Amino acid sequence: MLRFFVLLAAFVACHAGTGLRVVMEREQSTEVPAGWMLVEQAQANEEVSLVFAVKHRNTERLEELFWEVSTPGTHSYRKFLSHNEINTLVAPGQESINAITSWVSGAGVSVAEQCRWTKAKEFLRCDIPCHAAEMLLAVSFQVFRHERTKSMTVRSTEHYSVPLTVKEHLDFVGGVHRFPPVAKEA
Repeated sequence: MLRFFVLLAAFVACHAGTGLRVVMEREQSTEVPAGWMLVEQAQANEEVSLVFAVKHRNTERLEELFWEVSTPGTHSYRKFLSHNEINTLVAPGQESINAITSWVSGAGVSVAEQCRWTKAKEFLRCDIPCHAAEMLLAVSFQVFRHERTKSMTVRSTEHYSVPLTVKEHLDFVGGVHRFPPVAKEA
């Protein structure tokens, strides 16, 4: 019962001042894959690893450039961009980086201590307590064990949502639904 009130408080806190929420990855299956068994509800302080994928900018321009360098007769034919030029073109904007950082921090997460940005700031990986993840995503997390390997993982079987103000900056959150791959038996 206490867990219900903790989740309710997290839900209310998460919605207070954020306005509407949007369900993300609606097409993603939330079914538990074969071989994985539910062990228990995740404890509030149990750690879960999440990866926040920040939206790229200028993807339309990238496609235009692709066709320009790929089409014989154009002035840019075969004048390929370097990896760094492509990264610079599509790198997330500072507004998106700030929006994701602020949102995650708002759940009591120390981004400086619990999270790491990739070099191009396309992804923010955070190892955070389940109660913070549940507040951010408006879901509950459970602990699962693989029958054969006995490996454990923390996942949710619910579709997650984010504030509308965050959705415009976020592609998806990894570590919510997808179960880790399991090596085949030898």
